[in-house]
Amino acid sequence: MDNYEAEDPLVPLVEPIDISGLKVTGDRSGVASQGVEFETSVDFNEPEETDIKFKAEDIYNNRFLPDEDDSDVDEDDESSPFERMMKKMEDISPDKNGMVFKKVLQQGSGAIVPEGAIVRIHYNGYLEFGDEPFDSTRLRNSPYKVKLQTGGLIVGLDLAVSSMKKGELARYIIRPQYAFGEMGTPPRIPKDATVMYEVELLNFVEHGGVDDIELLSEEERQQIAFDDLLKACKSYKQEAKLQFDSSSYRKAASLYRKAVYMLDKAHLKDEEEEEKHQKILLQLCINLALTCNKMAEPKRCISWCKRALEIRGIDNTSKTKALYHYGKALHSQSYFEQARDKLKAAQRLSGGRNMSVNNELVALDRSIKQFGLVEKETYRRMFSQPQGISEEEKEKENRRHQEAEEKCMEVSEKFRQFAIKNLMEFKNNPELTEIPFTSYKLTLGEIACMIEEADNLGLKAVQVGSGQNSKIKIVKKKKPN
Repeated sequence: MDNYEAEDPLVPLVEPIDISGLKVTGDRSGVASQGVEFETSVDFNEPEETDIKFKAEDIYNNRFLPDEDDSDVDEDDESSPFERMMKKMEDISPDKNGMVFKKVLQQGSGAIVPEGAIVRIHYNGYLEFGDEPFDSTRLRNSPYKVKLQTGGLIVGLDLAVSSMKKGELARYIIRPQYAFGEMGTPPRIPKDATVMYEVELLNFVEHGGVDDIELLSEEERQQIAFDDLLKACKSYKQEAKLQFDSSSYRKAASLYRKAVYMLDKAHLKDEEEEEKHQKILLQLCINLALTCNKMAEPKRCISWCKRALEIRGIDNTSKTKALYHYGKALHSQSYFEQARDKLKAAQRLSGGRNMSVNNELVALDRSIKQFGLVEKETYRRMFSQPQGISEEEKEKENRRHQEAEEKCMEVSEKFRQFAIKNLMEFKNNPELTEIPFTSYKLTLGEIACMIEEADNLGLKAVQVGSGQNSKIKIVKKKKPN
């Protein structure tokens, strides 16, 4: 295999190609226009070391491997590899005119993607006679999110994704008229190039007409039927979950808040609408509480918990969740007694069967004991031992303190793995710049473990505050200029 970094003429790709700038127009029933010339913002004459390079192992793992039945070539068959593959694929072009061909590699489930949906996909794009991708979300390790039928994808790829189900993996061959046109995008895509994509549909959200509602004035929104407003809120909620599952907590919180704002402005005409309104509002408040805890914003979490608990007709399951997040936020601020009250209330509501609540109570007890040990040690040092103590008693006292210190420095493997997991998630999340840990929640050994693992991952641990407000703050080290 050629060396991708030094010899391959294709420019390493960091972001997806901006299709909107190409002006390759057309619809599913017609042929795209000839296109226009354009300039990119990339200087292809920059020194080679400024290019973003991918690991050779990752490139190798994402190369195109033809199917076994495609590798058997008739000696008399002079057609190209793509042409031979298309003979065994389904033509999904609108007029069956041979513009887009499909082969399902892994079946999906559920309904086909609805029109105008927001989708998250992984894909590799290949040129004919090339096994390394010219564009790959998998190499970037970042799924692509886009709303269909808005120009965010080339015409053929938009058509391809619109034919898929959740979890489906499929291969598509797209003619240049539905891809990058006669012009191509040199040097990455040559002129008049037929391209192939392998696409996996991770999930999708039915859009729900959110854009249309956002453009309306307050007076115009009041005229919208509540069911249409509810549909838009659910669309926000679903999209927020996609962001949350991708650890983009701030984006998720923003979408949840938009849905809450929309509900706050809703005009309800009867009890049925009021019931629907309160049900989704309760879900949004609890989701916001969870998201705020994930972002280490306990005060905002508590605000959303309070609002959830004030909602009329809240069920026991939702109330348990709200009290749990409330108690966890209080715990993170070292308000131990208040946290215990909330968590005990959640435990009673769940009949002691909610493991998240039970585990948080165990963690809280450990924090209280640790805080008590710190207090005792502080007072011990304030009042020195009286003179005249025997050597034997001094030795016993020293041994006792030594054993206590050794015990405090012990770290379980479970905690170490917990620390590594959370630090890795923080490091890989561009949304977060720091995360705080309350010192009283950790033993001395656990604090040392956190600092050690942070340093191993290239992060920096800083102790801030004092007394009950003492925290260990993990921050990302600044890269040198």
